[in-house]
Amino acid sequence: MERMSAHGIRRAAEMREVAKTLSDLGIAPMMTTGTITREQEMGEVGQLVTLDAATPIAEQMAIVERALGNLNTQTND
Repeated sequence: MERMSAHGIRRAAEMREVAKTLSDLGIAPMMTTGTITREQEMGEVGQLVTLDAATPIAEQMAIVERALGNLNTQTND
């Protein structure tokens, strides 16, 4: 999860290019769209909090859930 939080925004941008290529080929980028959403979301979390691979996964999940709650609150304001 720490890699997604550190690199999510860049990866989402790269996947947007993949989605465009697939669309240009007439292939619906269904899975790619989901990947874009998740990578972007985790990249935004990474701008709010720092995740460490040494932190137990359950604690990382709790940190991410709190950060996502903060993102959703900011989006809805």
